[in-house]
Amino acid sequence: MRRFLFILLTCLAMTTSVVAVNRVHGYVRAENGDLMPYVDVSIPAENWYTLTDTLGGYEVLTDKDSVWVEFSHVGYKTERKFFTFSDKKRSDRRMDLFLREDTQNLADVNVQGGRLQHTMSQALDITKLEVMPTASVGGIESLVKTFQGVSSNNELSTQYSVRGGSYDENSVYVNGIEVYRPYLVRTGEQEGLSFVNPDLAGNVQFSAGGFDAKYGDKLSSVLEITYRKPYRFEAGVGGSFMGATAYIGSSNEKYSQIHGFRYKNASWLLGTLQTSGEYDPNFLDYQTYITYKPHEKVELAFLANLSQNTYNFKPQTRSTTFGTMGDLQNFTVYFSGKEQDRFRTAFGALSAVYKPTDRWKLGLTVSAFYTDERISYDIEGEYWLNKVYSVDGMMGEQTGVGNYYEHARNQMNSLVIKAAHDGSVKLTENNTLSWGVDFTQEMVDETIGEWEMRDSSGYSVPYQSTNPSLYYSLQSSNH
Repeated sequence: MRRFLFILLTCLAMTTSVVAVNRVHGYVRAENGDLMPYVDVSIPAENWYTLTDTLGGYEVLTDKDSVWVEFSHVGYKTERKFFTFSDKKRSDRRMDLFLREDTQNLADVNVQGGRLQHTMSQALDITKLEVMPTASVGGIESLVKTFQGVSSNNELSTQYSVRGGSYDENSVYVNGIEVYRPYLVRTGEQEGLSFVNPDLAGNVQFSAGGFDAKYGDKLSSVLEITYRKPYRFEAGVGGSFMGATAYIGSSNEKYSQIHGFRYKNASWLLGTLQTSGEYDPNFLDYQTYITYKPHEKVELAFLANLSQNTYNFKPQTRSTTFGTMGDLQNFTVYFSGKEQDRFRTAFGALSAVYKPTDRWKLGLTVSAFYTDERISYDIEGEYWLNKVYSVDGMMGEQTGVGNYYEHARNQMNSLVIKAAHDGSVKLTENNTLSWGVDFTQEMVDETIGEWEMRDSSGYSVPYQSTNPSLYYSLQSSNH
């Protein structure tokens, strides 16, 4: 009996020591009604913390008769709710909550920067070439054309005009060495790849005026490219319907090399021109840049380029409609003949840089450029001019007829040899003296023979009463 009473009293004591647990639960939503998962739910006074589940539901358990519960989320205003429980019995309450977005206006931030401007050159971000559509297979010149004061009238060409100057007044330097382009190229259809290979370029500077005297006496602009040295083995390939590119490079403590290959065929693009025919342009280019450091104060560098551009074209017809809706005219030309062009260039430069101290820098460069160019065409065209009666192309009466004949036999062989010395010495912290001297020998053999005859409605243009004359003729021989 005593044992039974002891057990009963013990159970009563345990029952009176149990405290009721209160529960608060519900869902947290945004202002638009969407459930909000992973909202912070906490009781700051008790260091208690949890998160809403993936459906926005939460549950809070406490043995207190009152409690502050805090709801917070990034981008929303924090909400605090106070809950009270009237008795010691278990209380189960539901509370659905809406959080409001917290918008804050940040104060204006003024960022200022400055640098010491030594030249008028601007840096080009060549990474933009990866997303820039261009007909020149990633040529850096397509990025230059976006600068103020630079213009071009042919998207197929890498040539550009700066501040109204001619195309021949723009200098191009690669690693401090002036490079050249084929001389006889006159149209974007004949022109191939630019000299500069974007896969090899590291730093590109462009100046549209006010450049240093060391860049020579051309009047319009200077494009200066520095080919990079790879830090480790690297390679890359790229391709499109117009061509392909590939490069490979490697380096160690004393030696670095990078090689680039490019191929371009613009037949698909040229096939969309108004002149229909058989286009067969092929452009190949190989470049290499090699450096060797035999001593910590001496560095040797070798830059070379080989390229061949061939352009074959056999025109067939050309049809153009022009005029106003009330007076439409159609101009159609039927061709016979063909054009065959070939441009071969080779360039090589060997340079040495000697730095006896941190203040002194001495350089010597020997370079050579050779070009062999041939342009040959015989094209005859017969043209018809008709009225157009409707926009669907119905031809009317003939208003004009004629023909013309174009002939050319142009060739050039050119060799440019150059030896240059440049140096600099840092006199003080803010003053540097630079100098340079070079010797250039240019040997050119050029023969130009081209003419054009036009026959319009029975007489030759320009008209002479006695003898027919040529519309255009150029004969020259330069050595």
